[in-house]
Amino acid sequence: MPDRQWQGSDAKDITPKHQTYGTALLSVFGWFSLVGYAYQQVTDDFGQHPVLGGMQSRVLGVGPQIGYIFPIGNMQGYLNLKGYGEFDAANRPSGWNTWLTFSISPAAPSRDVPPRLIWIKPGCSLRSS
Repeated sequence: MPDRQWQGSDAKDITPKHQTYGTALLSVFGWFSLVGYAYQQVTDDFGQHPVLGGMQSRVLGVGPQIGYIFPIGNMQGYLNLKGYGEFDAANRPSGWNTWLTFSISPAAPSRDVPPRLIWIKPGCSLRSS
């Protein structure tokens, strides 16, 4: 996320760090998962009155996610719903954050031939002579 200058003031947000985590139960076209994220601002805001201090913000979020991939003609559709319950917030609001995503993209190429398993004996090389 780039630095943001707040209009009408000298205040500016600086350098956040953001990590997203997830685990999923997969099926052929969709999944259900538990997702989470950690947000920590690693540098102080500046430009505000000194009595306000550095104002570094942080929040943690955890929640469910469900996704589904489906055919649309020769394309594929993707629908995803996820929600985060936010907690351990400092200098920012907490609560619920919900996202709905819908996208259409070219379908993945189909595989007519099943993948082959290749067994390699220990000590053997795949290089041709």
